[in-house]
Amino acid sequence: MTLTVHQQMLAHMSDMRTALGLRFMWFIHVTLKDNLPGILLEGLQPKTDMAAPDEVVAALGYGASSIICLTPLGTQRVCPPVKEGKKACLAFFRDDLPERLGLDWSFSYMTNFAEERSSPHRPIEDIFLELVIQNGTFVSYDSIPPQHLRLFVNGVAPHDVEKWPMLSPQSIEQAYTFP
Repeated sequence: MTLTVHQQMLAHMSDMRTALGLRFMWFIHVTLKDNLPGILLEGLQPKTDMAAPDEVVAALGYGASSIICLTPLGTQRVCPPVKEGKKACLAFFRDDLPERLGLDWSFSYMTNFAEERSSPHRPIEDIFLELVIQNGTFVSYDSIPPQHLRLFVNGVAPHDVEKWPMLSPQSIEQAYTFP
């Protein structure tokens, strides 16, 4: 049986993680500002977006529909939250990438793009990186602890993530928000 490109990615998550970590230094997640106190307590937790594709459920089982949408800093697009309200931006360093990562299947066209770019001689992580760079999104199936998260605050340059403070009650008060 021949595996789809998405099934291959699910079978080689550690390769996807390595490829992302070699290409990008920082990763961001945009959330509603009102979510920050809960994230401070529990970290970023996967949430159910929609029903996962069958191949994801087959690979991951229960909870496969729960994801965190992430964006590498340096891509041209950012995956926005689906809810309305004031938003804030969190970041974490490449060493803190979760173990279980994958294609952002919440955008149905991503799996079609993956198949179109496949080739028997092309490493699966190259296809994954191309899609992430083009679309600015991938997913984590694992949580990200609060002690790994930085928050974009007023008075700090958005591109200078190392100067963003760690997530804390004080940084939440100073959070830069946008519509």
